[in-house]
Amino acid sequence: MNGSGKTTIIECLKYATTGDLPPNSKGGVFIHDPKITGEKDIRAQVKLAFTSANGLNMIVTRNIQLLMKKTTTTFKTLEGQLVAINNSGDRSTLSTRSLELDAQVPLYLGVPKAILEYVIFCHQEDSLWPLSEPSNLKKKFDEIFQAMKFTKALDNLKSIKKDMSVDIKLLKQSVEHLKLDKDRSKAMKLNIHQLQTKIDQYNEEVSEIESQLNEITEKSDKLFKSNQDFQKILSKVENLKNTKLSISDQVKRLSNSIDILDLSKPDLQNLLANFSKVLMDKNNQLRDLETDISSLKDRQSSLQSLSNSLIRRQGELEAGKETYEKNRNHLSSLKEAFQHKFQGLSNIENSDMAQVNHEMSQFKAFISQDLTDTIDQFAKDIQLKETNLSDLIKSITVDSQNLEYNKKDRSKLIHDSEELAEKLKSFKSLSTQDSLNHELENLKTYKEKLQSWESENIIPKLNQKIEEKNNEMIILENQIEKFQDRIMKTNQQADLYAKLGLIKKSINTKLDELQKITEKLQNDSRIRQVFPLTQEFQRADLEMDFQKLFINMQKNIAINNKKMHELDRRYTNALYNLNTIEKDLQDNQKSKEKVIQLLSENLPEDCTIDEYNDVLEETELSYKTALENLKMHQTTLEFNRKALEIAERDSCCYLCSRKFENESFKSKLLQELKTKTGANFEKTLKDTVQNEKEYLHSLRLLEKHIITLNSINEKIDNSQKCLEKAKEETKTSKSKLDELEVDSTKLKDEKELAESEIRPLIEKFTYLEKELKDLENSSKTISEELSIYNTSEDGIQTVDELRDQQRKMNDSLRELRKTISDLQMEKDEKVRENSRMINLIKEKELTVSEIESSLTQKQNIDDSIRSKRENINDIDSRVKELEARIISLKNKKDEAQSVLDKVKNERDIQVRNKQKTVADINRLIDRFQTIYNEVVDFEAKGFDELQTTIKELELNKAQMLELKEQLDLKSNEVNEEKRKLADSNNEEKNLKQNLELIELKSQLQHIESEISRLDVQNAEAERDKYQEESLRLRTRFEKLSSENAGKLGEMKQLQNQIDSLTHQLRTDYKDIEKNYHKEWVELQTRSFVTDDIDVYSKALDSAIMKYHGLKMQDINRILDELWKRTYSGTDIDTIKIRSDEVSSTVKGKSYNYRVVMYKQDVELDMRGRCSAGQKVLASIIIRLALSETFGANCGVIALDEPTTNLDEENIESLAKSLHNIINMRRHQKNFQLIVITHDEKFLGHMNAAAFTDHFFKVKRDDRQKSQIEWVDINRVTY
Repeated sequence: MNGSGKTTIIECLKYATTGDLPPNSKGGVFIHDPKITGEKDIRAQVKLAFTSANGLNMIVTRNIQLLMKKTTTTFKTLEGQLVAINNSGDRSTLSTRSLELDAQVPLYLGVPKAILEYVIFCHQEDSLWPLSEPSNLKKKFDEIFQAMKFTKALDNLKSIKKDMSVDIKLLKQSVEHLKLDKDRSKAMKLNIHQLQTKIDQYNEEVSEIESQLNEITEKSDKLFKSNQDFQKILSKVENLKNTKLSISDQVKRLSNSIDILDLSKPDLQNLLANFSKVLMDKNNQLRDLETDISSLKDRQSSLQSLSNSLIRRQGELEAGKETYEKNRNHLSSLKEAFQHKFQGLSNIENSDMAQVNHEMSQFKAFISQDLTDTIDQFAKDIQLKETNLSDLIKSITVDSQNLEYNKKDRSKLIHDSEELAEKLKSFKSLSTQDSLNHELENLKTYKEKLQSWESENIIPKLNQKIEEKNNEMIILENQIEKFQDRIMKTNQQADLYAKLGLIKKSINTKLDELQKITEKLQNDSRIRQVFPLTQEFQRADLEMDFQKLFINMQKNIAINNKKMHELDRRYTNALYNLNTIEKDLQDNQKSKEKVIQLLSENLPEDCTIDEYNDVLEETELSYKTALENLKMHQTTLEFNRKALEIAERDSCCYLCSRKFENESFKSKLLQELKTKTGANFEKTLKDTVQNEKEYLHSLRLLEKHIITLNSINEKIDNSQKCLEKAKEETKTSKSKLDELEVDSTKLKDEKELAESEIRPLIEKFTYLEKELKDLENSSKTISEELSIYNTSEDGIQTVDELRDQQRKMNDSLRELRKTISDLQMEKDEKVRENSRMINLIKEKELTVSEIESSLTQKQNIDDSIRSKRENINDIDSRVKELEARIISLKNKKDEAQSVLDKVKNERDIQVRNKQKTVADINRLIDRFQTIYNEVVDFEAKGFDELQTTIKELELNKAQMLELKEQLDLKSNEVNEEKRKLADSNNEEKNLKQNLELIELKSQLQHIESEISRLDVQNAEAERDKYQEESLRLRTRFEKLSSENAGKLGEMKQLQNQIDSLTHQLRTDYKDIEKNYHKEWVELQTRSFVTDDIDVYSKALDSAIMKYHGLKMQDINRILDELWKRTYSGTDIDTIKIRSDEVSSTVKGKSYNYRVVMYKQDVELDMRGRCSAGQKVLASIIIRLALSETFGANCGVIALDEPTTNLDEENIESLAKSLHNIINMRRHQKNFQLIVITHDEKFLGHMNAAAFTDHFFKVKRDDRQKSQIEWVDINRVTY
């Protein structure tokens, strides 16, 4: 009954296993509608019990909810449950989350989700997906083959490899830089060691010098303390003598410079006090006079400034007046020129320039307006003619387009007529009434043959034979199954014998392997050299002996590596020194080449590098000679000029005044004197000096390069000597290092041999020994057990006898299957013959229909050709009319264009002439107006200002003259007062100096008495002795201090270098050895990993391709078998699925899929070419093939109404195919076929009673509720 819920069963199975709702069930349609029940909250549950692929009993539960709101409904997926049940019945919940259930349930079922969705539990609405559009088919097959999973894996591998390639590239660069830094750090450490050695040497020398300095300091302190007394006396006497000498000089100087007064000191002091008061009054009077003079001078300065400014302004105004006169004359000339050229002015006097300016402005406006009127008049005329021309062009364009369209229509009609004529010819040659009659006769013949073939009833007979053979095969399979049970029961006792035989066989195998290992250890020459064994060696001690050997190898390698490291350090240092010397030598040679090139480019052509010093000396001498000649010429120039003057005037010699003998001698002498006094001679001498100076300067500029070249040559000689020594040292170190490397290689090879070959043999030997003991114990135990159960009865067959009989039955079963296959092939061939006959009849019927249709079309084509020819004639007449009209319009357009061009040329000429006239008038008028404005401005202001300036200047001169007389009078009074004051100052000064003289004489007497009191002679003797000893100690101290300072300075520099290098080692080269080793190991590791990834990627890609090919072969093999067994028609021999490779890119290969059918070895796409029934049958068979190929772990498949759109014959064939499938897989524990159908005959064709005792019937009860009823299969009426 429709609508009872049969399809819902498959929907629930699909939802329970995949979590996907049925198609078109969004919004809670899958759940019972709340409106029907009158509830707001509807909850539903789907529960499925199944056995997993590994034999575990499991239950999956899924819960869903539908809430009813005011206007909408809300669908929710609630938490579910996946429960596992063990053998004891205990339950354990594996997961409750819905997303986890979607992933885990397919895993436990042992099939991908795509197989569950598209194959096993395919919904009825999607059941025809194998014949859907290509993109949908590709998507489903990609999911079935899990293409994205493998593609993603390959992409991940490629991405990892790409990232690792980048890392490897960076690591390579890092390792190279670290190796370079490691070499630099070694060189730095060597340099630090050398510098530290020098510092230690300097420390010893400085300590010795400092001890000597301490001794000198102690002696100096003692000498200084012992001689302080006499030093004080001498110092005091020296100071007194110096003071006495100074005072004596002052007394002598004062005595000679003053008038000595014979008065006492008190009298002189009283006289000086009275004189000072009078002198102060005179100074006050002098300051008052000087203030008056300063005031007069300031006033005189201001008057002078005013006078200068008035004089300057007077000059400017007089110059303006002169310009004014010139401008008036220029205005008159401009007016006359304008009247002569343009006749635009009336006769106006030259004095009335304002009237002239006004008339010129009016004339300028008139001529400009005339130009504008002319341009406007021509513009209107041209616009009218251009409008007329544009109308003509537009008419020509419209007619030309009409003409083009008519020509195109005519060509199209001619082309269509020709095509129709060709088509008509083909109809005449192929489709005739005679051919139609011939095809009708053939069709009748083929139909008679088909009726005769069907009357023989060949195919039903073949079907009967196949069914009989199938029954025999079923009986034989039952017998084989019984024999299998007997063999299993017999095996329960035979297991012990078989196990014992296997153990003994294993013991012999192990003994053979032990013997092979022993022979290899004793006979292999390479192993015997490293690990010698005697014939009577102890097996138990073999592993211990090898361990001792391996430890000794490691010790020898470590000792050798230590020696190599030390020698490598020496070799690295020697190589570093050699590279440094070679680099310095190369740098010096490059510098030498550059200097030689520079000298070659700059040295004169006549001077080589070797001749440089000689040329320089010659050039200096030449420069001095030229300079002396120039100085001599400058010294004698005045003399020669005077001599020339005397010779020309008096005809005699300037030195001796002797007359010249004759005129020729005179002229010769005059010529020589003129040459020497001429400017050219001096210029020649100066040029010579300058040239010599420049040449000498250019040579001196290269002197530093010559010095540099000599220094470089010395460095090159020294470097070459050092290079030979460094090469010898490097060669010696290299040879010793090579010897150690050979020894190291030998030791490493021996270790590698022990590690790679001997160790595996020893380990395998030990493992085999252990296994051999275990096997011997097992053999002993089984032998004891068999001795207890060793009982037998006569008449019982052995396992081998039972297996021989089973083997014979299997051979018979294969023969039956081959016979069935041959009968099936014979039946298929007969079916194909019948199908070919039916197809041939259909083709003949189609040919008859096509001929009849062609005859009808031929008449229609004749009518179309006549109609098109009439249209061509009409178009020809229109074309002729349009061509004549276009020619007439073009002639009119050419005439209008020529008239327009003529008017434009006339306009251009007139406008150009008038514009030139206007420009000339404007220039002349602008010049006149500019000058006129200047004249008017000067007439308004210039004359009055000039008169005012002249009057102010005369008044200023009178004031300055009066002020000068006052200033002279005041100056005379000041000079007189200064003279009197000077005399008074001299008298005061003389009094002060007399008082000073008396004071100095008193001090001098006191100093003489102090000197006579001190003991000077003994103190001087002590001083001389002290100075001699002190000088000796000081000289020694300074020498040692200088030497010590030099040592300390060098130590400081060396220590700074050590600190700098040490700091660089601690910062730039910190842990450089460790980092280098770490990066090197990382680089090697990543390189090996990249190679492994590459190998794995290629292997995986190859495996994927092979897997795809094998699966497609299995699918197409099963398709071919099922189609031939099932399809009863003759139009399709078989079907296959084609996988076409569409791309092979970086991301892997991709395939397009299509279902094809074969008819007489012709391949055709099935989509769009088959009936609804063929679609259903093909889709079911494809799903069965996919289930057989991919669903081995889950032998379930559900068919929802598989008989839809199938005819009776194909329904019966499908049922029999399903019967065969069930029969072949009935022994498979997990095989289960679910069929939902309305057709009870289908169950009869399947012979369902042979496989099951009952089935489930879904129906509605009296309340229209769905019910599932368990029904006995025998109640079904076929």
